[in-house]
Amino acid sequence: MALLTSMTNLTVTDSSGAHLPKSSVQAINTLTGSVQTITTDAEGNYIFSALPVGEYRIEAEAPGFKRFIHTGIILDVNRNARVDVVLAVGQVHEVVEVTGDAPIVDTHEVQMGALVDSKRIVDLPVNGRNVYSLTSILPGVAVNNPETLSTRNGNTLDVNGSRNKNSTFLLDGGFNTTLWRTAGQAAPNPDATQELQVITNNFNAQYGRSSGAVVNVVTRSGTNELHGTLFEFLRNTDLNARNYFQSSVSAPPEPIRRRSWRSRHS
Repeated sequence: MALLTSMTNLTVTDSSGAHLPKSSVQAINTLTGSVQTITTDAEGNYIFSALPVGEYRIEAEAPGFKRFIHTGIILDVNRNARVDVVLAVGQVHEVVEVTGDAPIVDTHEVQMGALVDSKRIVDLPVNGRNVYSLTSILPGVAVNNPETLSTRNGNTLDVNGSRNKNSTFLLDGGFNTTLWRTAGQAAPNPDATQELQVITNNFNAQYGRSSGAVVNVVTRSGTNELHGTLFEFLRNTDLNARNYFQSSVSAPPEPIRRRSWRSRHS
């Protein structure tokens, strides 16, 4: 889950800076159409404590003021976005529209980390279709050991000098770490993964347990538009390069001939 929130409450004010209580504020997911509505308190503050990752539009209105719309707000996993609303005097049918993301700097959190977004998951090569292999491009990840089908050791990371089994793995916010090997259990394939975040240090006490890193994978939830993906494992040799010691792509490598020398005095 991503948060559209801040511990210092978000506010709805007029042009003079006076707070507007009992104003209606909506958070609308533009991809799914889901709507959450809240009313500001007596001091004009509001907060959406938990919203799924996605793109959002904030709408606010109050009697005697123009309607306010802020579009293009992107919520990534564990992000706190601050959207303060300023209402201008006018009729409700009049609209003041703001386009653009919320401020990038998060003044609420002190934790540090990095994100592998959906574009990277789609565009970058993923060895064995294990999205954990993409964490190797993030700062602080020294050694990446994504699990393959031939092992049962789980997924491990060395982050900022920590031991490789000192990280906590989450899936949609739920615990996804093996209890016996303290490694990450399998993640969904790239087609089902929206994004993943690695929190490297200063993470909140809500995670606890491990001293290494926190790896949170978020699955795709779908949208109102029909779409899909297709992948294929290529099982022929049409695109293979010929080994230097082979006569053709499909031919087995030539055996290495060994000669033994024996001394006459042996």
